[in-house]
Amino acid sequence: MRLSVAAACAICLFSGWGMAASAQQQTAVNQGAMGAAYLSEGSMQDDFLRQETVMTRQHPETDPLGVHAGSFLIYPSVGTEEKYNDNIYATNSGTITDYITTVSPAVTVRSNWNNGLVVLNATNSNTFYAQHTTENTNDYAFNGNGRLDITRSEYISVKGGYSHLHEDRTS
Repeated sequence: MRLSVAAACAICLFSGWGMAASAQQQTAVNQGAMGAAYLSEGSMQDDFLRQETVMTRQHPETDPLGVHAGSFLIYPSVGTEEKYNDNIYATNSGTITDYITTVSPAVTVRSNWNNGLVVLNATNSNTFYAQHTTENTNDYAFNGNGRLDITRSEYISVKGGYSHLHEDRTS
């Protein structure tokens, strides 16, 4: 029992020294109406000064790896959505309700070249109504862009695309 109490005291003592050391590294960043804001040295302060948030910061550990196909990387994805609409025809009276499922597959193909770049995208959005199948839609789009590097400061680029979309009743 004495050993565990001594060990607990030692852990508290050493962790207290660590806090004191980190407190010495703090610097004042902004003096405002609420007083001084303190941030420890390092990436958190850098993010604050750059106005970088968690949403805008790059996260390479979660970026998709892609599928290698020769000198190209293929990035497939699919999204799904389920929703309930209490007025699918957007009328003032006599409203009709339905459940709507949307499935959205997509693929991006990106070249891995040293002297240029080609990016091709294909997206599809299929909307399925549970009871009113005449309202189902199938939207798709293809687009791409390419760049051929001639020199370090000169290049030729081309962009293009095609889409087939529907217009919502509520628009």
